[in-house]
Amino acid sequence: MKKWMGTLTLAFVALALTLSACDFSVFSNPIGVPTVSLSVNNVEAKADTNTNLMTLSFTVDAYPLPGSPAGTVASLTLELNDGSAIYQVPLAGFHVEACPPDAAATCATSTTSVTFTLGILDPGSISLTAYTAIGENGSSMTRTLPAPLAVY
Repeated sequence: MKKWMGTLTLAFVALALTLSACDFSVFSNPIGVPTVSLSVNNVEAKADTNTNLMTLSFTVDAYPLPGSPAGTVASLTLELNDGSAIYQVPLAGFHVEACPPDAAATCATSTTSVTFTLGILDPGSISLTAYTAIGENGSSMTRTLPAPLAVY
C-alpha cells in the first residue's frame, strides 16, 4: 500500500509540474478581459493631394457579449486588404460595461470616434481585423474578429 501511495504521489507531482509549464492562454481567454462585438459607422475620408496623405475618421460601437466583464478596448487593428500595411490605432478611454451571463443578447453599446492619418493617398480598402481589450484587473488580450469589418 505504501509503495502504491508513493507512486501515486509522484504521478501527481509530475502532472502538476507539467501543467504548470503549459500556457493555457491559447485555449482560453484571460480572466477579466471583455469580449465585444464591434460595428463601424460614420466613415469619412479626407485626401490631401498636396501631401499625398489621407485622414480617415469613423465611429466604433462596442457591444459587450453576455458574460463579458467590464474593461477597456485599448486599440484596433486595421489592415489594407492587399495586405501591404497594418495599422495599430490606439483608443483613449473606450470603456465597456459588464454584461450579465444571463443577458438574452449583447448589452448596451459604448461608442468612440477614431481619426488617424494614413501615409498614402489611396489605400484601397481597409478592414478592422482585431482589437486589444484590457480588463479592470490589468489582464489584456488581442482578439481577432471572426470576419473582418469593412471600414473603407
